[in-house]
Amino acid sequence: SWHRNVGIALKHCPFELAEATPEAIREWIDQMQDSGLTGLTINSKCSLLSGLVSKCMKSGLLRGMAMNPFDAADYSAGEAQHIYTAIEQDYRDLYSLLPKLLDRQLIPVLIQVYCGTRISEVRNRKREDFDLDRGTMQVAVGTAKNKASVRTIPLPLNVVRLLRQFPFENGWGTASQINIRLKSLNPELTTHSFRHGITDLGRSNRVDPAHIEALLGHRLSISQMSNVYGQGYDPETLRRALSSVWKQIDSWVLD
Repeated sequence: SWHRNVGIALKHCPFELAEATPEAIREWIDQMQDSGLTGLTINSKCSLLSGLVSKCMKSGLLRGMAMNPFDAADYSAGEAQHIYTAIEQDYRDLYSLLPKLLDRQLIPVLIQVYCGTRISEVRNRKREDFDLDRGTMQVAVGTAKNKASVRTIPLPLNVVRLLRQFPFENGWGTASQINIRLKSLNPELTTHSFRHGITDLGRSNRVDPAHIEALLGHRLSISQMSNVYGQGYDPETLRRALSSVWKQIDSWVLD
């Protein structure tokens, strides 16, 4: 029912009505995109809340509100569904941007560039989710999109070095902050662009698609699980599989 769906949307909304600026709504849309929600789902959530605000304004419950903030945020299904895929020039342009980023922004960007994670998967990570001796990051139960997204992935050495000095207690940069910096390079570029980019790089470097799917946290069949992991999740298998992809990214981003 409408009431039930509005209740679900309210439960998932990360801000109060007083905080519902177009910028806050846009950041929420970015977060929903990066968590893998479809454009139709995003459109539905925003439409329900926009309708609720409009009803309250018309009934006089929100007399002090001059404009529905959702009217100033583009949450159309088509716009939310389209996610730009990073190409070689976008990776090369990072070379000039990365030195300007704070570590709380830099590390999430690098993890996404090399590992194709969702921004929410990085921002939910705590110190204990990283094994810096093994060079891995665990996406834990309760912070992943679904059961298939729970995984341990390898990290490149340059990221591990940064993590050893990172003050986790200060937290990560927001998705909105990071996307603003990325859009200074390319208006279409977002954090999720590199998740699509790693898929394209895997294909061009002839990486087994099952390894890329495992890295991204997509569902694998039983036979794929056996081929990639043997008896269990093995990030070192993924590290070896990704070596050519990471070498290519290094040549664009670091050289």
